[in-house]
Amino acid sequence: MRILTTDEVRQSEREASDRRDMSTLVLMQRAGSAAAQFCLAHFTFDSVCVVCGRGNNGGTGMVAAESLRPLAAKSGVLGDSKPVFQSNHGRPPKPPRAAFSFRSTL
Repeated sequence: MRILTTDEVRQSEREASDRRDMSTLVLMQRAGSAAAQFCLAHFTFDSVCVVCGRGNNGGTGMVAAESLRPLAAKSGVLGDSKPVFQSNHGRPPKPPRAAFSFRSTL
């Protein structure tokens, strides 16, 4: 597998989003789903915490977290060092500490 540089990733994202049948939202959903599938294929875990930055990579992390949430006993997302989403199966989820909520359309 060849690892792309930051510039190469940006270029490939630009080329993909320039296609009429592709949007940045679809790219984000596909990348997040692929990240979750990679984790499931290569790791065994009981809990998961996804750390998300700002921008599109943060959205991709949110998609990955949403995909992994039903499969982990405990799951969470950190965004800008603040909990964005936390869940403990068997107990009611803790309320988000962010001004937004996220629901994947996958």
